[in-house]
Amino acid sequence: MLRMQGRVSTANNGGFIQVRQRGFAPWATDASGLKVEAKGNGETYYIFLRTPDLNRFSWSFRATFEVGENWQEIELPFETFKPSSADMPQSFDPARVSSIGIVAYGREHEADVSVRSIALY
Repeated sequence: MLRMQGRVSTANNGGFIQVRQRGFAPWATDASGLKVEAKGNGETYYIFLRTPDLNRFSWSFRATFEVGENWQEIELPFETFKPSSADMPQSFDPARVSSIGIVAYGREHEADVSVRSIALY
Protein backbone atom coordinates (compact mmCIF):
# COMPACT_ATOMS: atom_id res chain seq x y z
CA MET A 1 0.00 0.00 0.00
CA LEU A 2 1.09 3.53 -0.73
CA ARG A 3 0.12 6.64 1.22
CA MET A 4 0.96 10.09 -0.06
CA GLN A 5 0.25 13.08 2.11
CA GLY A 6 1.48 16.63 2.29
CA ARG A 7 0.73 20.21 1.42
CA VAL A 8 0.57 21.17 -2.24
CA SER A 9 1.94 24.69 -2.56
CA THR A 10 2.01 26.89 -5.64
CA ALA A 11 4.62 29.21 -4.05
CA ASN A 12 8.03 29.44 -5.77
CA ASN A 13 6.71 27.88 -9.00
CA GLY A 14 5.58 24.79 -7.12
CA GLY A 15 2.29 23.06 -7.43
CA PHE A 16 2.57 19.28 -7.06
CA ILE A 17 3.67 16.32 -5.00
CA GLN A 18 3.96 12.87 -6.49
CA VAL A 19 5.00 9.27 -6.08
CA ARG A 20 6.25 7.59 -9.27
CA GLN A 21 7.00 3.96 -10.15
CA ARG A 22 9.37 3.06 -12.98
CA GLY A 23 10.86 -0.21 -14.18
CA PHE A 24 7.94 -2.62 -14.41
CA ALA A 25 7.11 -5.29 -16.99
CA PRO A 26 5.44 -4.07 -20.21
CA TRP A 27 1.68 -3.86 -19.97
CA ALA A 28 -0.55 -6.25 -21.90
CA THR A 29 -1.46 -4.99 -25.35
CA ASP A 30 -5.12 -5.92 -24.86
CA ALA A 31 -5.55 -3.88 -21.65
CA SER A 32 -8.16 -1.12 -21.89
CA GLY A 33 -7.56 0.78 -18.66
CA LEU A 34 -6.42 0.94 -15.06
CA LYS A 35 -8.36 -0.14 -11.99
CA VAL A 36 -7.25 1.82 -8.91
CA GLU A 37 -8.25 0.88 -5.37
CA ALA A 38 -7.85 3.99 -3.23
CA LYS A 39 -9.17 6.17 -0.42
CA GLY A 40 -8.48 9.78 0.44
CA ASN A 41 -9.72 13.07 1.73
CA GLY A 42 -12.15 14.01 -1.04
CA GLU A 43 -9.61 15.95 -3.12
CA THR A 44 -8.94 15.41 -6.82
CA TYR A 45 -5.83 13.35 -7.62
CA TYR A 46 -4.15 12.43 -10.88
CA ILE A 47 -2.56 9.44 -12.52
CA PHE A 48 0.30 10.54 -14.80
CA LEU A 49 1.53 8.01 -17.38
CA ARG A 50 4.80 8.48 -19.24
CA THR A 51 6.26 6.72 -22.26
CA PRO A 52 9.91 6.74 -23.40
CA ASP A 53 9.22 9.18 -26.26
CA LEU A 54 8.04 11.99 -23.93
CA ASN A 55 11.18 14.10 -23.77
CA ARG A 56 10.05 16.91 -21.47
CA PHE A 57 9.75 16.52 -17.72
CA SER A 58 6.27 18.05 -17.60
CA TRP A 59 4.79 15.88 -20.36
CA SER A 60 2.50 13.00 -19.43
CA PHE A 61 -0.89 11.47 -20.16
CA ARG A 62 -3.23 12.36 -17.30
CA ALA A 63 -6.50 11.23 -15.78
CA THR A 64 -8.16 12.40 -12.57
CA PHE A 65 -9.91 10.58 -9.77
CA GLU A 66 -11.54 11.58 -6.48
CA VAL A 67 -11.81 9.36 -3.43
CA GLY A 68 -13.42 9.72 -0.03
CA GLU A 69 -12.50 8.16 3.30
CA ASN A 70 -13.64 4.62 2.36
CA TRP A 71 -11.84 2.30 -0.05
CA GLN A 72 -13.16 2.63 -3.59
CA GLU A 73 -12.37 0.94 -6.91
CA ILE A 74 -12.06 3.40 -9.77
CA GLU A 75 -11.79 2.35 -13.40
CA LEU A 76 -9.86 4.72 -15.66
CA PRO A 77 -10.15 3.75 -19.34
CA PHE A 78 -7.01 4.61 -21.30
CA GLU A 79 -9.03 6.89 -23.61
CA THR A 80 -9.71 9.18 -20.61
CA PHE A 81 -5.97 9.93 -20.26
CA LYS A 82 -5.32 13.27 -21.93
CA PRO A 83 -1.98 14.70 -23.07
CA SER A 84 -0.59 17.47 -20.89
CA SER A 85 0.55 19.53 -23.91
CA ALA A 86 -0.57 20.12 -27.49
CA ASP A 87 3.13 19.81 -28.48
CA MET A 88 3.41 16.16 -27.46
CA PRO A 89 1.92 13.02 -29.04
CA GLN A 90 -1.84 13.06 -28.58
CA SER A 91 -2.23 9.33 -27.86
CA PHE A 92 -0.15 6.52 -26.41
CA ASP A 93 0.32 2.78 -26.64
CA PRO A 94 -0.34 1.29 -23.17
CA ALA A 95 2.31 -1.38 -23.85
CA ARG A 96 4.91 1.44 -23.97
CA VAL A 97 4.10 3.02 -20.58
CA SER A 98 7.39 3.32 -18.70
CA SER A 99 6.24 5.01 -15.48
CA ILE A 100 3.11 5.73 -13.52
CA GLY A 101 2.68 8.53 -11.00
CA ILE A 102 0.11 9.32 -8.33
CA VAL A 103 0.00 13.11 -8.19
CA ALA A 104 -1.59 15.90 -6.16
CA TYR A 105 -1.39 18.86 -8.48
CA GLY A 106 -2.18 22.37 -9.53
CA ARG A 107 -3.69 24.18 -6.57
CA GLU A 108 -3.13 24.83 -2.88
CA HIS A 109 -4.52 21.94 -0.82
CA GLU A 110 -3.77 19.22 1.70
CA ALA A 111 -3.14 15.91 -0.05
CA ASP A 112 -3.88 12.62 1.67
CA VAL A 113 -4.44 9.63 -0.59
CA SER A 114 -3.81 5.92 -0.06
CA VAL A 115 -3.57 3.46 -2.95
CA ARG A 116 -3.97 -0.23 -2.18
CA SER A 117 -3.65 -1.49 -5.73
CA ILE A 118 -3.35 -0.52 -9.38
CA ALA A 119 -4.19 -3.17 -11.97
CA LEU A 120 -4.84 -3.42 -15.68
CA TYR A 121 -8.27 -4.42 -16.92
